[in-house]
Amino acid sequence: MYTFDDSKEDEICILSVGSGEGTRELVILDLALKRYPKVYLRVVEPSESAANIFKEKCAKLQESYPGFHADWHIQTFDEYRKAEDSSKSGEEKFHFVLCLHCLYYVDDIGTAMQFLYQQTKPGGAIAITMIDTKSTVGSLYEKLWNDDNYPISYKSGSQVRMQIKNRGWTSKSRSNWGRLDVTPMIDAPESEVGMAMLDWFTHTVNFRLTASKPMLSEVMSFFETGYEVKDGKKLVSNDREELVITKAITSD
Repeated sequence: MYTFDDSKEDEICILSVGSGEGTRELVILDLALKRYPKVYLRVVEPSESAANIFKEKCAKLQESYPGFHADWHIQTFDEYRKAEDSSKSGEEKFHFVLCLHCLYYVDDIGTAMQFLYQQTKPGGAIAITMIDTKSTVGSLYEKLWNDDNYPISYKSGSQVRMQIKNRGWTSKSRSNWGRLDVTPMIDAPESEVGMAMLDWFTHTVNFRLTASKPMLSEVMSFFETGYEVKDGKKLVSNDREELVITKAITSD
């Protein structure tokens, strides 16, 4: 979706926020390592177990590409941002910033995105992936996260787009198709699997047992009225929105 002319660079620097086990990062690393003699990766990932799996994969890459090196920050994005802000060393480090499904959890979306922009070199790019708010799951999240009665508040793709628009940043976007099987949650809602799925979707614990009846009914209605049947499975749309922000070479 995005390329940039960095042929004069000896080393390509990549920041990955919320990498998990590094599945998508490895695809990008494979492309970069075949083109550039030196590649530096910084990973910010709060899950130590996921980061360790990614570390093992990167260690194998280093055996084939001695010009590749990485460092690891087992932190949330906000923890990392605050540490970088306090050290005053966080500006214009990276050619490419990858931010996968992690902006939901930041304290302040404007502060978070401005930090990412400052971390990006002129001519570089920020790739952000969020749940598409037009999908069934995305529309549910948009509803819940703007509901004062909901116990937690997360950021959404619409807030990211608003930040991009208000700041006048150049960007492109596209939606990637996705479907999730919610059959157990609809057909056996009080089963262990059904309740676990509901907790996963709502980012809570024991949502069926702790939510008010009106809220539970409203959440379930998103799934009960929003699914399609394919091969005997009840599927809801879980499309992903990918946004790429490019930082102009002349940008401050």
